This record gives sequence, C-alpha cells and structure tokens, in this order.
Amino acid sequence: MYNILVAYRDLSRASEVAVVDLQFDIGSGKEARGHALIYFRARHDPNGIVATYVVVLPVPLDLSKYVPPMLASQIPDVGVGGIPFVAVPPVPEPFDSYESLKRTATIRGDDLVFGGDVDTTAVAATTGALNQIAQTYADLYKEHLSSAPTDVLPEGETELGVSEVLYSLMAEKDRLSELAKLTGKLRYALDGDDKSLVQETVQEMEILAQFLPEKYRVKDLIRVGQIKTDLGGKLAELYLNRCYKLSAEEYAEIDRIDRAIRELESRAQN
Repeated sequence: MYNILVAYRDLSRASEVAVVDLQFDIGSGKEARGHALIYFRARHDPNGIVATYVVVLPVPLDLSKYVPPMLASQIPDVGVGGIPFVAVPPVPEPFDSYESLKRTATIRGDDLVFGGDVDTTAVAATTGALNQIAQTYADLYKEHLSSAPTDVLPEGETELGVSEVLYSLMAEKDRLSELAKLTGKLRYALDGDDKSLVQETVQEMEILAQFLPEKYRVKDLIRVGQIKTDLGGKLAELYLNRCYKLSAEEYAEIDRIDRAIRELESRAQN
C-alpha cells in the first residue's frame, strides 16, 4: 500500500486548507498505471461511497482547438501541454459498494485510490478534492513513465489498455456495434488462416466482454466465432443478432433465436 499526502483547498471554505491521505488500495504510487478509479467515503454515511474514473492522457488535449473561436476565450488556460487528465464523471457519483468497486478495478487492471471522507452534498469541495488528487495521480504517473525502461512494457501491461479506456466511455449501443465489427474481423482472420490476427481479435473481444452484461452471452459468441466452419459463422451471426434483439427488448425474437442456437449447437457437437 502506498500513501501520499495531498493538500487541497476546500472551495466552500476558501480560508481553510484540508489534508487528504491519498491511499492506493490497488496499485502503487511508484508505479501508477495512468488510469484509476478514485473513490471517497461519504462523511455522513459510513457505508456510502462515491467514485469517478481518471485517465491520464498520453496525448495532450487542447480544448480551445475544438471549439468555435467565439467560445475559445471561455476555455480556461491549462498551461503548456494541454489538459493532463480526464475525470469521468467530473463529479464523483455513488457506487454500489466498496467490494464491487474493488472487483471492478481488479478485473479492469485499474489503480484503486482512496481520496478520503467528503461531504457529498458540498459539490464544489468534493470536486476541488478530486481535481487535486487527480493532478497528483497524473504527476505520479509521469514520474513512473519517465523512469520506466524505454524498450519494454511493464509486466502485464499491453497496448490493449487503451481499448479498455475507450470501451469504458462507450454507450452500450456503441459497444454492441464494436462487437459486431470485431466478430467480422474474427471471421475474416479465420478465413485467411491468420492465427496472429485471430488471437489479437479474440483478446480484444474478451476485453470488450467485460463492459457488457452477461445476458448478452458474449463469451459464447467468442467461442462459436472461432469455429472455422460455416456452422461457426452461422452461430456467430445468431449470437450477434441475439445481442441486438435483447438490446431492443424484442424478447419474442429471443426465444426463436435461442431455439435456432440450440439446434446448431447440437449439430456442431455431432
């Protein structure tokens, strides 16, 4: 466990400065990953927590370039290098439980950072605390990045971490569209006997599966999608169609598709 003290100004009491103990429940300040779930405990509710997701941007973002000139003057000057990090949502939102939050961070490979106790009704103060902690986290990440070897990636880290960030920000409809694209890519790789592309695509689909409810049966789609025969292609199409019907709440169609899946699955086993 790695702790670092962060001082921030309580915006609701401009004359006071509070000290927050920034604690890594998962990960380490010496090896910050660059993406973290940051959470706070509600001061008036010991069991209540609020959380947000912070990503340290690997590419500088200057928002003034993407807004009309007449509005550019309204964008705060963030200094050289642009915006260093993004917090989504910008104000921490309630989370089910600490156990659920920890499980989510573990599955996703995120750092899990505790920001202290806050008055969740004081939005300005909570946001001020988050911004200071996120800035410190960004600094820790940059320190780690500058000291890390330039020729190898840290153990367990891959470029697929970028996909995790993108999928986490997508709406469910967009995730299903991405799933359809990856399914097509997988079938194309199988047709061309490109084992490397097959492995890469399956990995990507498995990451995407983490961000879709189990009701979509994405793991089954991945399984049948790797069957080289035409039967595998038909099953993958059925599972994908099932996802879209489920998303549209066309439950009568689900029964029909499930029957077709069971029939083809039975033929595949014989």
